Amino acid sequence: MTIWLNVTTTNRWNGHAVGISRVELELASALKERIKFFEIRDREFKEVAYQQIISEKDVEKKKYVPRNSRLFQFFDAQKGTSTSWLILKMGGIALSLIMRVLPDNFQESILSNLYRVIRKFDKQLKKRISPIRVDDKSAKNSGINRIPSSELTSVDFTINHPFHHGDTVVSCGLDWDYSLVEYVNLIKSEIDFKFVTWIYDVIPVYYPEVISSVSHCARLFKHFALVGGVADEVVYISENTRRDFEKFCHQIGLKTPPGRVITLASDFEISTPKEGETLELSRFGIRGQYILSVGTLEPRKNYWTLVNARSSMVSDEGLQLVIIGRVGWSTGDLLTYVNHQKGKNVIILNNITDDELNQLYQNASALMSASIAEGFNLPALEAQSAGLPTFLSDIPTHRELFPQAEFIATFDTPAWSRAMQEVAQGRYPKSVKPFIGKRWNEYADEVIALLKM
Repeated sequence: MTIWLNVTTTNRWNGHAVGISRVELELASALKERIKFFEIRDREFKEVAYQQIISEKDVEKKKYVPRNSRLFQFFDAQKGTSTSWLILKMGGIALSLIMRVLPDNFQESILSNLYRVIRKFDKQLKKRISPIRVDDKSAKNSGINRIPSSELTSVDFTINHPFHHGDTVVSCGLDWDYSLVEYVNLIKSEIDFKFVTWIYDVIPVYYPEVISSVSHCARLFKHFALVGGVADEVVYISENTRRDFEKFCHQIGLKTPPGRVITLASDFEISTPKEGETLELSRFGIRGQYILSVGTLEPRKNYWTLVNARSSMVSDEGLQLVIIGRVGWSTGDLLTYVNHQKGKNVIILNNITDDELNQLYQNASALMSASIAEGFNLPALEAQSAGLPTFLSDIPTHRELFPQAEFIATFDTPAWSRAMQEVAQGRYPKSVKPFIGKRWNEYADEVIALLKM
């Protein structure tokens, strides 16, 4: 029997693991002498050597590059936007800037001419589109190459793979954006092997309003449904995630696969800096006492509540809110606000190495996370492992995993503001205590037991 682990590179950021991709990298490191690795390219499962896997230990750390310019933040916020839409958006911005300096009569003339051009283009477009029909006759006249129904069965759906009967194929759940589970389903119809995968959360199903697009939600819904029908065993990162997935399977009429909860780990810990080793906080714009919040910039993280809470503090204690995370989606207004705010009491950082993050944890006064929903919240564990007091939104996952934290209602801005005020004055609730969780080697041991290696 051979155990195969799927490896991806889509969730690496400047050479080090981001978020849940740590699971894949830590397992690959712990199991490298005992399993084989594969990746998927163009419907082909290719075996890869461990040395080929991009690891934070194998990639030279990049030096911190300030990325606070408005131009950088604008383009970073457009990730995933089509080129044509971005050009149109830039054209609109340019037009609005030009119009500001023109007299009213010029503005009216430009807009009327632009309207006529758009109307003419719209008519031409309709002429081109209208002859196209679904029936064979119009398809022939339009020059569309259709596949005759008799030829559909001859399409080659061959999938090359190295698996054999009795093997175990493992995916750490980072495969939702491509067709791994679909391919596994097809291969399992030919040979008998065990498929184990991870479910981190079912947030797109129950909180679609915080996801980037409807199509993204649909793709993840399909992925969850396929996992429910194909997986032989599922690994969850919290009991709350297990309950949500079981509820989802029940709602769509699937029998939930067997599963086990294995909570995440952290190797961050309280440590004394080596002699001569200091982190120059000033180069990040940090000038004194600060609170951390860590995670991708996206609606689910609810950063606006923390930003508004900082702005609402009764007295300015000089406390800064430092947000560390990649630019995700629907954050253009947040980036613009932070860039223009005068007091510089809120800082957004990205391109941070693990070593820098570790030291930022240890120099902070507290970590605050106002997330609307979480599958786990790895930064909260990392912060507690580093000895940092944590203040978390009052949601089921946080209650389950971090009983040592102080809980605040998710959107209660005044309560978050009061907590910041108390932290600035050095006062902490008695319930807030450091917590040392499991290490990644212990996590790997639990997975090894699950795989019966």
